[in-house]
Amino acid sequence: MITKWVRCEVVDRDGFDRGRQGWTALGELPGFLGQYGGWSRRPDGVEIATIVAF
Repeated sequence: MITKWVRCEVVDRDGFDRGRQGWTALGELPGFLGQYGGWSRRPDGVEIATIVAF
């Protein structure tokens, strides 16, 4: 199994969410099991998006 971990510093959260919606097509690919993600914020206020895909 391949696991992919993506961690991004996000300046435009709405823009990031719109772009992420394009990843929905991955669900149609053989072998793609799913993805999970969430948001966090550093003490300096920078938002961090983290996605793990299998």
